[in-house]
Amino acid sequence: MKNSSIKFCRVNWLIITLLLFNNLLSLNLFSQKEHVALNCLKIDITKKLPKNNYINKLNNLSENYWCLNLDTSKVYTKSALQGTKDNNYPSGKAKVLKNIGVVSHHSIDKKYEDTIFMENNARAEIKIKYESEQKDKETIKTNELIIQKQKNTRNILIATTIIFALIALFLFYKYYSKRQLARMLTIKNKAITKQKRNLDIANQTKSKLFSVISHELINPFNAIIGYTNLLASDYDHFSETQRQEIIATINKSSTVTYHLVKNLLDWARTQQNRITVDKKNYNIKDLVEHAIAPFMFYAKNKENTINFNLEVTEIETDSTLLKTIIANLFMNAVKFSYATKQIIISSFIDENKRNVISIKDFGVGMSEELIQNLSNKNVLTQSVRGTDKEKGTGLGLMVCYEFIELLDGKLEINSAVGISTTINLVF
Repeated sequence: MKNSSIKFCRVNWLIITLLLFNNLLSLNLFSQKEHVALNCLKIDITKKLPKNNYINKLNNLSENYWCLNLDTSKVYTKSALQGTKDNNYPSGKAKVLKNIGVVSHHSIDKKYEDTIFMENNARAEIKIKYESEQKDKETIKTNELIIQKQKNTRNILIATTIIFALIALFLFYKYYSKRQLARMLTIKNKAITKQKRNLDIANQTKSKLFSVISHELINPFNAIIGYTNLLASDYDHFSETQRQEIIATINKSSTVTYHLVKNLLDWARTQQNRITVDKKNYNIKDLVEHAIAPFMFYAKNKENTINFNLEVTEIETDSTLLKTIIANLFMNAVKFSYATKQIIISSFIDENKRNVISIKDFGVGMSEELIQNLSNKNVLTQSVRGTDKEKGTGLGLMVCYEFIELLDGKLEINSAVGISTTINLVF
């Protein structure tokens, strides 16, 4: 009785141990290798049970693991089959074979399920991959469309910009051409207006000039012809003194007429550009004396004295042109000087290192307005009578302005009314 109780307790302890192992294995706390080791330990414990209990327990364990773990179920079924063989336990073998069929069926189902699962996974992966590729293609196509649209928009903007730029250039060119044409027309109109004004002035000057000259030429010739007729018809009726006076008057008229004709010819040559400038070195005093010699009797008649102050003795010039200028200026100096006053002829280098020949008289002088009018070489200014009622044409000063330009010089006038006049020839 005692042995039977001990045996029963031992069996119960083994069953409790197996239940504990089952609970541990059901928790899935172990790796595959540990799981198999524990199952082997359970089998060893199961073998210590009585034969029928041992095989039945293995069959029960196999059944428990059908749905949990087929590999573990196979281990228990294999152990139960081996136990029936070793212990000659035919009644337990039927149940073992049943478990083998169920396990095999479950294995086949499991394999089939796994195959279907894998196929489904493969189809899902292919579908996902296809959908991903399609999505990528659509994205690429969309991006290409966006890029193409951007290119088209950019090309349209560039073409529009170029068109507007060309239109702007064309409009600017038209505007610039019109402006240039208007400017050229303005310049041409101004030039034509100026030419017309100068032509009108020149025509008026020439008309006035020829009118004055014709009158001034006739009077001296009338005097010459009249006095020569008197001498020819009544020579013996005049005393020697009277004859000398008549001869002096004839000489004076002839000199004036010669000077007038010479100025007229010189002025005509300048208008036709027929004067050639030939510059050489000359002694200034010789040029001046030779130029004023024909008109010294006018100075004697007014008792004017001629003083020379020549610091510069030589000059490079055209002697014919310079003598004509000096002769005209000297004639004007005598004409507008008061009686007994001196006329000063000088040469020097001014503060600007320029050669200057100066003729200064002490007489009626000139106003600023008259100086301005005289400086216009295209206008014939009405001549003013001299201090001894001498008449003039104004042509001499016009010739002076023309000739001084040909010599690359300038004519400067400084005057104080009623005191003096200084005319500088600057080279």
